[in-house]
Amino acid sequence: MVARQGTQSLTERTVTDLGSLRAELDRASGLGYAVQDEELMPHVAAIAVPIRHRVTGVPLGAIDIVAPAFRFPLERRLGFLLPLKAAAAEIMAIWPDGFFQLASG
Repeated sequence: MVARQGTQSLTERTVTDLGSLRAELDRASGLGYAVQDEELMPHVAAIAVPIRHRVTGVPLGAIDIVAPAFRFPLERRLGFLLPLKAAAAEIMAIWPDGFFQLASG
């Protein structure tokens, strides 16, 4: 989809090269989380973890924490990693089974 529609630079730090974007996605998938450093909006940083289907493991969404970049350096973001992962697990534990039926498809 991205290859057909292309990418749009939202800031000076937006990843627009498809090869670099694929590498970032692979890295995030391997780590189990993603960080964002002013790629979407100037002066904004974030950390996110996926919410996955509890049977198939298919990613269905994400939960993140976003803050002003000057208050949210990487070390501080990584401090939220375990609570974010716990919150994602809780969401999946209470979510109705049938809601994600298409994802298990």
